[in-house]
Amino acid sequence: MFRHILFVFFLVSISTFAQVYSGHSYHTNSKLDVHRFPCFIDTSNNILYTAGYYDTIANTLRRNISAVDLKTGGLLSWNPIVTGGKVNSIVKSGNTIYIGGTFTTVNGQARNRLAAINATTGLLLSWNPNPNNEVLSLAVDNNYLYVGGRYTSIAASSRNFLSLFSLSNGNLYSWSPPLQSTNSYFDEIKVEGSNIYGISTNTGIINCVCKMSFGGSVKNLIAKAGGGFINDYLVYSSKVYCVGYFTSINDSLRKNAACIRVLDSLVQPWQPVVNTTATLANYRIENYKDTFFISSRVFGSDTARNYIKRFSPNGNGRFISLFKYYDAASDDGANDIVISSDKMVETWYDKILTTEYYKNHLRGVLKIEC
Repeated sequence: MFRHILFVFFLVSISTFAQVYSGHSYHTNSKLDVHRFPCFIDTSNNILYTAGYYDTIANTLRRNISAVDLKTGGLLSWNPIVTGGKVNSIVKSGNTIYIGGTFTTVNGQARNRLAAINATTGLLLSWNPNPNNEVLSLAVDNNYLYVGGRYTSIAASSRNFLSLFSLSNGNLYSWSPPLQSTNSYFDEIKVEGSNIYGISTNTGIINCVCKMSFGGSVKNLIAKAGGGFINDYLVYSSKVYCVGYFTSINDSLRKNAACIRVLDSLVQPWQPVVNTTATLANYRIENYKDTFFISSRVFGSDTARNYIKRFSPNGNGRFISLFKYYDAASDDGANDIVISSDKMVETWYDKILTTEYYKNHLRGVLKIEC
């Protein structure tokens, strides 16, 4: 059974939607159906860090993590060897790269699911919290590292699915988030001021966006999906904007995109028409200044694939413009988008020909000039 990833790096001016500045294509093989393709854009040093579950890139050994020069598209020599599982999340603070996932070793040393790596040398650092189950999401805010996942123990301490570490000394904080055993995971961490948001599960709820504050209780029902699930969300102007594959939010009819006021969980009028096909799910949402970018990918067979559309965050969600990356042979579409400063990275996942042959595309780096 073979898995393949194709990386394509190029710069595009989004204001013109056409001009290509440079391009590089890298073939990589991947060991499984990768729907999750984490990236981190280091805008200060013009480096794109990519992670996932792959063995090689550009015929060069890279185990589940790599770095690319954003100016040239060239693969950098930085080469930590991450094995035993996949990388679900990657973030950077100072000169340290933090990774979380299901992996068990880094550079030949035991590191279960969570590790810190020198961003310059690729050497493994001594920090070793050793969570007892999968890490799904990492976030850095001020001097804190947030770690979300499926674990119930980390750094030899009991924690249900979410924990907080000091970036200065690596120590686990005493704060124990009030998540009960009915929450089977905590994913997609976002920090806004003193509030922590994430996607999780609760009794009787398949998935929802919840909110908590330091020392406070969990507000479980910011957004509850009906008829499907929430893939991603963002917090903007005291509201939560959700995308996914659903027919309702908080019992109000909404198709795959919705806006909820944080204060009282009231569903807002915002309901952009991102797609008109039942088999399309909105996968990721990102904002740049006063513009939202939403990616969609297809479930099943469809001729309309690989969407990124741009919408207003106000009113009903006015449509602004369309990106459409089309692969006639593909069975899936746009997967992930990441925006940092004035750059966007888009990835998508394609199933081609048979159930045993996959490609995961890193479509490119897009220079945003909105």
